[in-house]
Amino acid sequence: KPIIKKIIISGNKAIKTEKLQVLVKSKPEAFLNIQQLKQDMRDIQKAYEGRGFPSVGVNYELKTDKETNESDVEIIIAEKVRVRIADIKIKGNKKFKDKKILKLMRTRRDTLFTSGIYREKVLDLDLERIVDFYYQKGYLDVKVEFEKSLGEKKKKMYLVITVNEGKQYLVGEIKIEGAVVFPEAEIKAHVDAKLGRVFTKEQLRYDVSNIQSFYFAKGYISAEVDTATVINDATGKIDIIYKIIENDLAYIDKIKIRGNTKTRDIVVRRELRSYPGEAFDGQKLKRSKERLYNLGFFQEISYDTEDTAHPKKKDLIVNVTGAKTGEFAFGAGFSSVERMIGFVEVAQRNFDITNWSSFTGAGQDLRAKAEFGTNHKEYDLTFTEPWIFGYPLSLGIDLYNRFQERSGTTGYSYDEERRGTSLRLGKEFTELVRADLIYCLEAVDKIGR
Repeated sequence: KPIIKKIIISGNKAIKTEKLQVLVKSKPEAFLNIQQLKQDMRDIQKAYEGRGFPSVGVNYELKTDKETNESDVEIIIAEKVRVRIADIKIKGNKKFKDKKILKLMRTRRDTLFTSGIYREKVLDLDLERIVDFYYQKGYLDVKVEFEKSLGEKKKKMYLVITVNEGKQYLVGEIKIEGAVVFPEAEIKAHVDAKLGRVFTKEQLRYDVSNIQSFYFAKGYISAEVDTATVINDATGKIDIIYKIIENDLAYIDKIKIRGNTKTRDIVVRRELRSYPGEAFDGQKLKRSKERLYNLGFFQEISYDTEDTAHPKKKDLIVNVTGAKTGEFAFGAGFSSVERMIGFVEVAQRNFDITNWSSFTGAGQDLRAKAEFGTNHKEYDLTFTEPWIFGYPLSLGIDLYNRFQERSGTTGYSYDEERRGTSLRLGKEFTELVRADLIYCLEAVDKIGR
């Protein structure tokens, strides 16, 4: 095989050479592979068709030096003309107007406000959108086809989209099979499909998910739900059968935390509302995830399970992905009252006063802020421990020093300085109720000017 010396692309105007070179997998100094070269031409042709050149021609020429066994490859492009869509006609539709179907499409006619360039991939997606639309309306047998033709000068294209709607299917009788633990009426309460409604496969999948969520919330995390659909010859409607395999009630054996590279396990565990030995409870798991998100330490939280030696017990896996918890902010500006103003603030929402290597991981909150202006200065330091000695009691301390130049109404001016501290003690009584007790001690000095 000859070695490729260089690759030349010629004849291209609509697409830059640099963009076409990216599509060419054949490279200089490599052995010439005719099959790969043909694939390169097909890729270039698809790129042009996507730009509205359906009649583009792509060929190649080889110039081989027999002494060195090296070949120059020239890819020759005949762009011809860019085709624009002159008209789109919809045929066969009875239930929906042409205007409604045309709105579903991204392919447009050539007008003053739209380019009307023909793109085959876009048209394929348009046909899928039309089919999906009919599916949502219960027309499960719908078929959509298209024909295209070019005008005399081959600059204009005419599209004809033919819709064979078929029959609209409605929901018939709904049956529940295999349910033993829970009554059929309780399960049907989680099924949105109703007698006489339009039948859609998406609704069917949604109802299966709802039934599985219902069983999961009750601790049957291994429950299986399948469906069967039958066209009732007498009514012409689709009867739905939800087949349920409940399996056994599952209990939590161990809770394993994974992915917490910075945060201590105990910080995650104390927010969980499910515990080892309990049955899996969907509501408790949902609330546990909410509490973990509320910490602000994690950007992603998910659950998984692992089998154990006991068939009725499973390990609960809590997967977390850490988020950035450190903050640094500063700003400056100009005020007509204060003239120059500015501030600097440093905060760590996942602070650990005992971790001297990184000072992160214990869920403590530490903030320091300095604010200054021509007439005032303010310094604040805040520390909060959300759990004292492993108990759900929060303890916080605030230290501050504030200086302000003031002018009285009688022309008397003075400087005011406030130095103080406050202690905060808080407790959660329920998931939605907490109370905080705050004691503040402050010294105020006023000095006349």
